Amino acid sequence: LVEKNEALKVWIYHALKTERNVYRAFDQVFGCEMWEYIGSHANDEEAASIIKQYIIECLQVNPYIKSIDDINAIIKADIVTFEIYLTTYYGKLYTEVTYE
Repeated sequence: LVEKNEALKVWIYHALKTERNVYRAFDQVFGCEMWEYIGSHANDEEAASIIKQYIIECLQVNPYIKSIDDINAIIKADIVTFEIYLTTYYGKLYTEVTYE
């Protein structure tokens, strides 16, 4: 059983790993629309910048997230990891999401 920021980490992971408007189980605001940039394009700085915008849009729908403080892209070959720093109603939160 997780709660507060640990529960938000789970929500963030699932929201960022789910493609928006594909699954009927989720409403139209859950998920991300960045999948065309994941894969061979993820090692590109321009694509990483676009993905950051999609991450921001995806996370802004959660009412427990007060602000998205910083998002850093770490690019290694065909793998990109996003370090995400947030302020939530429970305090500061750091999480990572990796795309291959």
